[in-house]
Amino acid sequence: DLTEDYEDSMKFHTEFIDIEPYSFIAWYNLAHACAGLGLYDKAKEAFDYAIAINERFDAAYTDCGDLLFNDGSFRDALEYYHEVLKFMQAPRKELLISMASCYSKLQEYKRARYYLRKCLNLDPGYADAYYRIAENYREEDNWEKALTYFDRAVKLSPKDTDFMTGLADAYFNLGRADES
Repeated sequence: DLTEDYEDSMKFHTEFIDIEPYSFIAWYNLAHACAGLGLYDKAKEAFDYAIAINERFDAAYTDCGDLLFNDGSFRDALEYYHEVLKFMQAPRKELLISMASCYSKLQEYKRARYYLRKCLNLDPGYADAYYRIAENYREEDNWEKALTYFDRAVKLSPKDTDFMTGLADAYFNLGRADES
């Protein structure tokens, strides 16, 4: 990964798998090599083999979910994210953000906000989660609630121009141009 020598990595891991077909790490590394070469179907297949060998291999689930997300397959990505969530002791905020992003892309804003709020339970000072909740409300034209969450994001991170722009936009859409 660091050298981005995906072709050599793919060759090495394919040969290694021929010798050790039940090495979930080799399948996982092969998946990354395939993804690096733009062979996304093969990458997904390799991730699936890694998961079949080690059903609790959380990195394979999340990385495959990320691969599918980047490919625009949001529902498929969610399947992997939900599966890994079943056996994690405690969810990571990055996973919750990924899940929320999928639901936002699918325009299921209420579900997106559910996962963003779970993220805030883990880290109440996570300004980006407040911003994302605000953006969800913006998509629904619920400017009052968007304003509340943009305001929280700005208070936590007052120099972030995206947060400030969102707050100004909310004020403007509520007819409060002076505050905007």
